[in-house]
Amino acid sequence: VKGPIGNHEVFNKQRDIRGHFISFIYDVELEQQPPRSLMAGNKPRNGEWKWFKNAPENLIGNQTYIKNKMA
Repeated sequence: VKGPIGNHEVFNKQRDIRGHFISFIYDVELEQQPPRSLMAGNKPRNGEWKWFKNAPENLIGNQTYIKNKMA
């Protein structure tokens, strides 16, 4: 772990479900790749992993400011 980038708290009062978000963002470097046997396919399941070049497009509106920081 190289260090924390930041922590962010967001409230979305328009949502009944998932309306409170807390993000702890860290800059990290893995010592080794995760097992290829757990790499997610087209339909990811719990416990699987996948790398992304960019943040997903379907972020909840309140999370878009994090995506903008990643650009």
